[in-house]
Amino acid sequence: MKYLVIEHVPLGYSHTTGHYQIGAMWLEDLRAMSKAIQQQGGELHVATPLLHNLDVLESGSFDLITIKPEEEGFTYHPLPEFRSFKQLFSAWNRLQQGFNAAIKNMDIVQLSYGGHPLPLGQLAWKHCDPDKVIWIFDGADPFPRYQEIIRLEPNPVKKLIRQFLMWDFKRFCQRIIPKAGLVFSHNDSAVQRFKKIWGDNCHLFPRTFVRDTMLLDAAQLEKRCEFLADTSRPLCLIVAGRQILIKATDHVLKAMKKAQKAGIKVELIVLGEGEDLDYFKQTATKLGLDDSVDFRGQVPYGKPLFDIWASCDAMVITNLTSEISRNTMLSMAHALPLIIYRNEGTDPMIEAYDAGYLIPRGDIDALSDAFINVAQQREKLVTYCKNGQHAASEHTLDKCHDSRAVLARQLFEQLN
Repeated sequence: MKYLVIEHVPLGYSHTTGHYQIGAMWLEDLRAMSKAIQQQGGELHVATPLLHNLDVLESGSFDLITIKPEEEGFTYHPLPEFRSFKQLFSAWNRLQQGFNAAIKNMDIVQLSYGGHPLPLGQLAWKHCDPDKVIWIFDGADPFPRYQEIIRLEPNPVKKLIRQFLMWDFKRFCQRIIPKAGLVFSHNDSAVQRFKKIWGDNCHLFPRTFVRDTMLLDAAQLEKRCEFLADTSRPLCLIVAGRQILIKATDHVLKAMKKAQKAGIKVELIVLGEGEDLDYFKQTATKLGLDDSVDFRGQVPYGKPLFDIWASCDAMVITNLTSEISRNTMLSMAHALPLIIYRNEGTDPMIEAYDAGYLIPRGDIDALSDAFINVAQQREKLVTYCKNGQHAASEHTLDKCHDSRAVLARQLFEQLN
């Protein structure tokens, strides 16, 4: 079974022949996928745009690693890079040739909605036999994000174009969901959006980046709970990820200020870069929080990142759209309690396991109340820590890919 993934998350050129740069978290995903596909007697192939200069913000991760694909368990098929309609039109013929070359002789082709200015999966669909396609809705329901981008677009002509493209993509999804061999969603919001056509070929999975090796053993978990129960320290919160408005770090800052006014000692670490980072820094200054907020920038994925997490009491996730933050499951795996805005994609699991403090989306007063409550009742953090570990252990990346690979193998056998 030859399994091809066509994905918009790019790789980058390396100075060493046959080697490429890749985001560390994207690599972990591919490693788990390759292992699962191989266990089902298959081989993994990956086709992505190849950039001359890969920026970490485009890599789907916190840092870059240089790899040789064959040593990581997959064969790489580079596609031309494009970031605009002008570049897409210029690369059009090479892109079509790249699709044809990669898809030729493949038994299963995985497509998804990511890509700019048009979804790469939508562009590749016409090159595929629909029966062989596995369509992916990843951690985000794309439509709320599209709507937010449209809302913020100041140019009326571009706004109309974006509205048309969103409408066209929704029609595309409605057409291909019943036709695809399989549909995998990692967000319940997408399931509900297409409920009328969500059939037996469609399956819901958690969005997780948790590897089995990340989970704490009993002694480590006990030590972590003792740390969280310590009331002698200020409450230390952390925000991690791309610093853009729809992540609402400014909400965290405002809620933190209200908690301080209520007499709570609370500190905040902000990790990550992004186009709105300066605005968040200015907000912190205006609120008089410079002594309480530590903007540390980008931190490499792995031990440097998780060592910082281990010094904190709670991860705060305030997404304003239905995107599922990768930090949700990773925090649970690292015994870092969650304080999180309600999100259709993660609410059912968090509620089922009692694995985090859920806040109505956009409610800064309720967010501040949460900071006050967990600071005064540290046992809540201990509960979220233990329950989050349980949830993470049942929703690892390895188990997810194992289940997906079994379904892919069954589809392959049906077609052959």
